[in-house]
Amino acid sequence: MPAWSKASALGKNGKDAWDKMMAALDKHENTHRRILEQQSGLFGDAIERETDLTVKKLVDMFKQFPADVKSAQDDYDSKTSHGEKEGVFLPAPDKVQD
Repeated sequence: MPAWSKASALGKNGKDAWDKMMAALDKHENTHRRILEQQSGLFGDAIERETDLTVKKLVDMFKQFPADVKSAQDDYDSKTSHGEKEGVFLPAPDKVQD
């Protein structure tokens, strides 16, 4: 997570806005982590369902895995405008002045 050593110099309203944005960013990034975990579980499930798993088939499945993860991550970012709809944004400075 990013750190800004001068955030406390923003004044109370500015610091509160920064902290709110950072909390939203933390939540957003944790959702990205959970998406990766979910996709990993789906990949594991697909492997377990295979009754005739060969190295070639596993390699082919694994080649698809990054694309599946990227698609799920991109869908989430699209739905949330990269977190903006969840609060990952800082208001204009004139909106947070003390």
